[in-house]
Amino acid sequence: MLRSLLLYLFKFLFKIKLINFQRLRFNGPSVIISNHVSFLDAVFLYLLLPSNTVFVANTAIARRFSWFLRYCNHIDIDPLNPYSLKRIVQIVMAGTPVVLFPEGRISTTGGLMKVYDGIG
Repeated sequence: MLRSLLLYLFKFLFKIKLINFQRLRFNGPSVIISNHVSFLDAVFLYLLLPSNTVFVANTAIARRFSWFLRYCNHIDIDPLNPYSLKRIVQIVMAGTPVVLFPEGRISTTGGLMKVYDGIG
C-alpha cells in the first residue's frame, strides 16, 4: 500500500517516464548497478523494481538511513570484509535481484566516480 502510494506520488511530482522498462527481466540472477547522484536514486529504484529486490548498503550508510531501509529488503555489508561478497553472491544465485551502488557515496561530479576495491 505504502509503496503504491509513493509510486503514484513520485510519478506525479517527478514526471517519471520509463522507456522500454518492460524489457527488463528479473527471472534469473540479476545485479542492478546504479550511479548515485541523489539520495532519491535508491527511492526510485525501490519503487520501480520488483518488491523482492535486495539493496546492498554499507554498514555506515545503513545506520544513517535505517528509517528508510526498514521498509525494503537490504543487507548491510562491510566493504572491507571479503566475506560480505559471499552473502551478495548467495542472494544473486538464489534468483533475487540485487542493487549495488558501486561508488559507495553520492556523486559530486554527476559522472561516475571511483569504484572502490570492496565493491569491485
